Order: sequence, then structure tokens, then C-alpha cells
Amino acid sequence: MTAALVQQSPKPGPGSIWRRLGAGIMIVLEAFVEAYRLRKDIGALHKLDDRTLEDLGITRSGIEAAVRYGDRKATVPQGVFVTRPRAKAA
Repeated sequence: MTAALVQQSPKPGPGSIWRRLGAGIMIVLEAFVEAYRLRKDIGALHKLDDRTLEDLGITRSGIEAAVRYGDRKATVPQGVFVTRPRAKAA
């Protein structure tokens, strides 16, 4: 007769629960910090005028994509350049 070996998983130690709880709290805090940074950066770019955004290569509708994904031309298809004529000085 063969005896089957049953392996039991070890019980977590007293420190492992606190370690996991701390790691979970850090993940949540990092997500809040990242969301705050994104909102702050998007708000700062929305305060800029269209001319400055054009100099940066960002359209007003592409601000969020530029901040979130680093894609400056998110709303403009590749190979298409949108330009506006400059206003003449008086």
C-alpha cells in the first residue's frame, strides 16, 4: 500500500498579514498620487493658449492623451499636419 503525501500550505506568519496590508495601502496611495498628478498636468495645459499648445505640438483636444499616454498627435492621424495661418501683426 502506498501512502500519499499530503502537503499542507504553511500558515501565514503574523508579519505577513501586515506586510500585505501595507503593500495594498501603498498601491492605493500610488494610484491616488498618479491621478492627482494627471489632473494637475491636464489643468496646467488647459490654461495655456492655443498658440503655446501648437508650439508644443499638442492640440487642445489632445491634451489628455498627451498627458496620459505621451501621445502628442493622438487626435491627428499620422502623416496629417494641421496648421493655421499666423495672424498678421497690426
